[in-house]
Amino acid sequence: MAQHEGDESASELFGRAGAALYEAKRGGLGRITVHGGYYASPVAVRHGIDNGEIYVEYQPCVDMRTGAIVGVEALARWNHPARGAISPVEFIPLCEASGSITILGGWVLGQAITAAAEWNRSLPADRSPVTVAVNASARELSMEGYAGRVIDVCAAAGLSVSLLGIEGTESDFGSGSEEVAVNIAHLRDAGALISMDDFGTGFSSIERLTRTRVDIVKIDRQFVSAIDSLAAEAPVIDLAIGLATALSLEIVAEGVETPVQAQWLVERGCHYAQGFLYSRPIRYGELVQVLLDSAI
Repeated sequence: MAQHEGDESASELFGRAGAALYEAKRGGLGRITVHGGYYASPVAVRHGIDNGEIYVEYQPCVDMRTGAIVGVEALARWNHPARGAISPVEFIPLCEASGSITILGGWVLGQAITAAAEWNRSLPADRSPVTVAVNASARELSMEGYAGRVIDVCAAAGLSVSLLGIEGTESDFGSGSEEVAVNIAHLRDAGALISMDDFGTGFSSIERLTRTRVDIVKIDRQFVSAIDSLAAEAPVIDLAIGLATALSLEIVAEGVETPVQAQWLVERGCHYAQGFLYSRPIRYGELVQVLLDSAI
């Protein structure tokens, strides 16, 4: 059982009823399970966006050899009126379960592209442009026409598609949907950069990297955190760097927090990083000032 919520669509309502049915079956026969709704339901996410509870922060991606900011990742944040600041690790899976991930993802995409167009216009003419990366879920990537809508948003904002990166996890890219491959091919042909996020946490393989046609591999922070000295061993990172080099891909390390980690990575051929050593995720106004200061 599930009770209709606000402007919830019929498919969203039946989806929750189906989830309740699954729980009832899993618990045994002769049961009634009521789906009480998601605090990250489509209605709640739309409400959160309209009221400013949901917002975007931006984390710079830095060339560790020079300290220059070369790109920025857009990250959704939610300051819930009852629950307080909710970690994306908690609310993103709920958005995926409720179907609201397409609402959230579409809104973040629009915010990030508009922001990137604005900050690149504000930079000095001799400064290299700064790209923006946006996360896309398997549900979004498998939507018919997703790539075309992304390209249209870039055109409306005046941002070259070549300054946009689309990030997905190994499982997102490996969902088996033919539409995922179509959308990725369309985006790449238009000039967008495709990144495989959290590399090493799934079933990493050369076949998947080549079939997906990614441009960038991002090493998950759990592997970077294990680097505690210049003599540290990190076989997954060594493997990722080797694969990326062989396939002519860029590689970005996530969660870099110490100079030792940065030096270790650069010495092995990984030149780009995100992490608290360089910057925490920050709001748009602060980011623009950081970009302008770094351009001086």
